[in-house]
Amino acid sequence: MRIFGLGGTSLTRGMLHQYDPNAGWRCYPNLDTRYILPESFNVRVRCNSQGLRDSEKRFVKPPGIRRIVVLGDSFMWGYGVENEEMFSAILQDLISGSETVNFGVNGYSTVQELVRLEIEGLRYEPDVTVLVFVWNDLEDNFDDKHGGRPVAVFEEDNSLRIANRPVRRHWKSPLKQWFRHHSHLFRFGEYNTELLKLEFRDNQRADLSIPKIPAPGVAFAAENDKKMARMKFSMTDIYAPPGPEIDFAWKAIELLLGRIKQLATKEGGRLVVVYAASLYDVDRGIFFKFIRKSGQDPDSMAFNWDRPSNRLGEVCAALDIPYVNLNPGFRQQFKKTELFLKKNPHWSVAGHRLAAQTVAEKIKGF
Repeated sequence: MRIFGLGGTSLTRGMLHQYDPNAGWRCYPNLDTRYILPESFNVRVRCNSQGLRDSEKRFVKPPGIRRIVVLGDSFMWGYGVENEEMFSAILQDLISGSETVNFGVNGYSTVQELVRLEIEGLRYEPDVTVLVFVWNDLEDNFDDKHGGRPVAVFEEDNSLRIANRPVRRHWKSPLKQWFRHHSHLFRFGEYNTELLKLEFRDNQRADLSIPKIPAPGVAFAAENDKKMARMKFSMTDIYAPPGPEIDFAWKAIELLLGRIKQLATKEGGRLVVVYAASLYDVDRGIFFKFIRKSGQDPDSMAFNWDRPSNRLGEVCAALDIPYVNLNPGFRQQFKKTELFLKKNPHWSVAGHRLAAQTVAEKIKGF
């Protein structure tokens, strides 16, 4: 495999991440690998010694520099683009005298972003913290990934607690991880298996029924050996008129953002919350096609294309947090520019640049 140059690429999260006791997982320190999806992207992924997809950054802020810490999931991690093409890298170039520190990680929830900011992000002395929200954070905050990450729990007094912290189970098998990083034969097999899965996987979520959940004031997760409950939403649930479960999930977002604001502003910094424009938020034809494919009439259920972005805006207004909604700018440019990757709903280089330009204008106004 090595002689013929095979087995040096990846398309699985497991190759990229290692166990983290606080957040569940993070990028492998000093990782340098190719990440390839045929007919979509072929990029080099590099992570620094601190497990961030970024260049080396000192904890102590350089004199005269405006530090910007970026929190988010795969959009901020830069899925499908090179390191220098990511949102955080472009943002640094657009704001004179600034330095960004990218904490974006594949699959992260708002809970994990809070934990990373609290444990490590504040050590970089941020003047501005940028948190990028994606609609699936609503359910991810309650999904512990079979014990693999911290989750949100409501106490009886409606306060929020972070459960499963430190994470009580190793995220991946150490033996499997060793083979991933030392065996080209193993990586070649895993890479091609992942390609086959993608070929047959339905990338669009099916319309899922929402399980019964406790009313506010009842904890979602118990201690020790009791199984953690979770909420599970389809995309149609997010855009339809909200039921009590959706309202409950948004309450968790409000409490989490409130706590993140306290951390980010403790030393005089600022927090900016950004709504990440998805393909379904930008292309109305694709949005309605998905709703109909799920067996529902988008008109009869009063689906609102802007419901999640508007709801996040209301939460931020109540908390007095500056808010940036990327949807209007993306919709305006969608027909003119390829803002998303081919065969994948993540942002293209142009999408990252448009997002960074929009957020940079907000930050420059501080």
